[in-house]
Amino acid sequence: MEVKNHRAVHGGELCDGHLTNGLVVELFRSGKYQGPRDGLNGFIPAAILRNKLKVWSFQSLGMDKGCFGELIEYGDEASAEYVIAVHDRVNLLNLFRVNDFVGAVLVKSEGGTIVIGGSSIEELLPIKLAVAESLNLGFTPSKEEWVLKLKLEQTTREAGEKARDEERKRAQDARELAARQHAEKVANIESRPKVHAFTRDGLKHYLGTPVYNDEEWKCLGDGRYCILMEGTEPIEAFIVSKQHAKVKKTRIVSVVGKKPDQTTTAMETGPQAIGQRVVEIRGEKRPIIIFSSMDDIRALRAAGLNSGTWVGMHKENATKIDVFAMNHGGITTVGVVPA
Repeated sequence: MEVKNHRAVHGGELCDGHLTNGLVVELFRSGKYQGPRDGLNGFIPAAILRNKLKVWSFQSLGMDKGCFGELIEYGDEASAEYVIAVHDRVNLLNLFRVNDFVGAVLVKSEGGTIVIGGSSIEELLPIKLAVAESLNLGFTPSKEEWVLKLKLEQTTREAGEKARDEERKRAQDARELAARQHAEKVANIESRPKVHAFTRDGLKHYLGTPVYNDEEWKCLGDGRYCILMEGTEPIEAFIVSKQHAKVKKTRIVSVVGKKPDQTTTAMETGPQAIGQRVVEIRGEKRPIIIFSSMDDIRALRAAGLNSGTWVGMHKENATKIDVFAMNHGGITTVGVVPA
């Protein structure tokens, strides 16, 4: 709205609000108005002019004292329009769409005044209800409006129920789709050929479903044996554990894809010597390799050392070295020498 032609009149001042459709809303502000005076503060609609012809006026409504009109911008940005709400301090009494007066006229009737050629009751009622609510006013519909209001409320309820039903159906469809996609994903993973894997010492063998990331194994069932792959190589064997919402790996073992050679493995992964020396026991001198525990001695025997070789065991902080012979029949004690 473009406001022009501010002018003083008896009892206050007038200005003209020009709309893009050619209508002019004549606005009046009383000389007794004490509020902010910037913009259109304090102005109320006095008349609507079309081609300088007055087609609506507040005075022609014949309202009681204490009633006034209020120019309101109604609707969203795309469909905004001006309406005039006529009300007292408690109730909305009437409402006029300014755009109606592009072709409509206001005429007197037995009940007061009516607009001919304007919006229908069906079009006006939702606007009246919305404006009354926005101004925190009461509104008493006419008999016709009351019937229409009940119908509008029923239509609104039915539309709301339909929208909720559609939303529930969309949510159900989404859940079913997600369940199907999950089932297909699990089936695709579980249909993969099983992978063989071995511990690095070659002593244990594993057979499991190949998986390539956390997302894959976490979607499988509780107790599923998996082999985690890195490219084409297995690197880890484990069992999926699911307890309520918690999913984790259990019995995790580092693995390789090819069973290692046992002799090579024993040499590569066998016990570590901590020293060597020559010892004399019962008059016999021999060189020995010294290890730190009996487990190391047994590991040597398991790896095939059985030639009668002497080896020593020196535990940490011990004052003696135990000497053993690695024979075909087992491990025998030779004697003890000072550390």
